[in-house]
Formats: sequence, structure tokens, C-alpha cells
Amino acid sequence: MRRRLTLEQRRDLLIAQAELDRIELRLAWQDVRNSVLPARWVGAAGRGGNYARVLAIVLPVIGLLRFRRVVATLGAALSLVRAVRAWRARSR
Repeated sequence: MRRRLTLEQRRDLLIAQAELDRIELRLAWQDVRNSVLPARWVGAAGRGGNYARVLAIVLPVIGLLRFRRVVATLGAALSLVRAVRAWRARSR
């Protein structure tokens, strides 16, 4: 025979389940990261800032050559945007 849970008990149960889900998700993410990254990069990704973490994940996935192309393209695009903004500011 099941007894009915009070509202407080249900709330506590939901909070505990949410916390368990969060822990399981974090463990799953760490497993994915450890399977994608080389062992020497796992510690480096934790020590650096956010950019180092992103690079440590993105580089093995897309490759160094493709990453260089993306960075070069983004750099050229940003230079073009800055030049257009400067030109517009001068023409006002």
C-alpha cells in the first residue's frame, strides 16, 4: 500500500532527482570530453580560461587545418567590419 506524499516530501524528492540528474549529466560530459581529447590536453583545458577550453575541444573535432582557415576567415571579416565602421565614422 502506497502512502500519499505530502507537498513538502514531493518537493524534496524532485529536488533530489534534479540534483542526481545534474551529477549524471556532468559525469557523462566528462566521459565525452575524455574520449575526445588527448590525455595531455584534459589538464590544460581545466587550467586555462574559457578560450583554452574551447580550443581544447574544437581542435581535435575539426582539425588544425580547418581551424586555421576558420580563424583566418574570421580575422579577415573582422578587419573588414572595422574598416567599414571607421570609414562610416569619418564620413559623418
